Amino acid sequence: MKAHRLAALGCVAAVVLGCGGRTPEPESPAPTVVLMSREEVRQALLPRPASLEFEEGEVFLPGLSEETAGGYRWTLTLRPADPPLESPEAYRLFATPEEGFVLEATGQPGRLYGMRTFHQLMAPHEGRPNPVRVPAFHIEDKPAFPWRGFMLDCSRHFMDKDFIKTLLDSMAYYKMNVFHWHLIDNNGWRMEVNAYPLLTEKAAWRPKADGTGLYGGYYSKEDIREIVRHASGLNIKVIPEIEMPGHNTAALYYYPHLTCAGEPFPSGSGGLSHYTAVAGAVPFCAGREETFEFLETVLLETMEMFPSEVIHIGGDERPEGIWSECERCIARMEEEGLADEDELQRWFMNRITGFLAEHDRRAMTWLVSHGDPYNPEGFDDIGNDAILQNWHDTTRLAASEGHEVVNSINTRVYFDYPEFPGMDKPGWMPLLDLEAVYGYMPIPADLDTGHHHRILGGEACLWTETVPDEETAAAHIFPRLFAVADILWYGQEGKDFAEFETRVERQRLPLRSAFGFEFGTPPE
Repeated sequence: MKAHRLAALGCVAAVVLGCGGRTPEPESPAPTVVLMSREEVRQALLPRPASLEFEEGEVFLPGLSEETAGGYRWTLTLRPADPPLESPEAYRLFATPEEGFVLEATGQPGRLYGMRTFHQLMAPHEGRPNPVRVPAFHIEDKPAFPWRGFMLDCSRHFMDKDFIKTLLDSMAYYKMNVFHWHLIDNNGWRMEVNAYPLLTEKAAWRPKADGTGLYGGYYSKEDIREIVRHASGLNIKVIPEIEMPGHNTAALYYYPHLTCAGEPFPSGSGGLSHYTAVAGAVPFCAGREETFEFLETVLLETMEMFPSEVIHIGGDERPEGIWSECERCIARMEEEGLADEDELQRWFMNRITGFLAEHDRRAMTWLVSHGDPYNPEGFDDIGNDAILQNWHDTTRLAASEGHEVVNSINTRVYFDYPEFPGMDKPGWMPLLDLEAVYGYMPIPADLDTGHHHRILGGEACLWTETVPDEETAAAHIFPRLFAVADILWYGQEGKDFAEFETRVERQRLPLRSAFGFEFGTPPE
């Protein structure tokens, strides 16, 4: 991320947090002080607040009057909520001629989100002079879902640390609170682990497709702690994902004694396919105790860096047919009384979730369904109250059987899917435009109301097989992330896409000026 963008972001943060400083003096004559309409106030806010009511009167933006429009101070009165608010993320924001702008909250997250709303009212946008005065209003706001997440895959393509921090800033601005960090996969290992130095010395790098050198990178422990601290100040939990038993060929290539064959295997020819093109993905050997020694050591170092209660352990798309031909895995199945590879995987994952539970952590896993994933007959229950994350249409099944679920249905929230026709993507990827994302329903329509509380919320996901850099990533994320943020905060009822589009367009300039991100655009 370029330095001037980070500097601009710091200025925005100071304004939002009410630090008492002045904005730069306008270079041109003082702008006209205009009145925002009630509709303009609604359009400025994304996500929608739970309740917005207008009252009589008008309020100048902080410190403004007709005479002082050329030199203004951003101020906001903060005070404890009276009466108190039940949710620490809830807040009240109101503006009256008598008191000006007042923010009430019970917890730090509520103060943060209230100030984000306040800043959105003041943020410049194309076609409106600044500063402005607004009609008196009263906002009572709280989220519809506690889990409002975004997942970024940094294994297929490494993403710069400063980009991730700026992405976190933008997530907080739109009231999202979970960053799911996909650090480990077949194509690269991105997290420093002291016990296994080859993971970053070797497995974090792969040959470039053109053969001109190595490509990749990793996050040091200090990098990770810096990002986690940054996220914490924004009320964002960072959930690391350590993939198992499959999706980990990058590590197994350099620690082949953990595979069923127990010996080196050929890699691909370079580029994105490295580690997978020739040999195909391979899983950890479930019959070797060395496998669990490795994974538990990695998880212990992971827990040292990530304070989150939740650790994601992957779990899906295990290469089939390997364990059933492995003498050690067959012996393990006989010893544990397991009928097949599916039961061995449940045993494998249950052992890992139990290890995490012993360390006061809760596992999260991709929901592994059996049969048609869009009409599943069952799924793996990996024990220890693990959170299940679906990516097929399995939310209803899991919730109705008593599991807590984070809904990431791919046909609505997989942002690697093309937003516009004509984009250069694999043929199997469906089109996922903004309107399709806005059709996302975290709670399936056919789920009995008695199970609704088990839907924690949702996550949009950006897999990066076809997303090689930060600029491309941002174009895939925005504006589609706005739809997910809006639905997870306000709820899935009463949606109006035409109204939503007007609010999206209002965010184009703030997104660019504060974070340096641009909306995705159709191909030429």
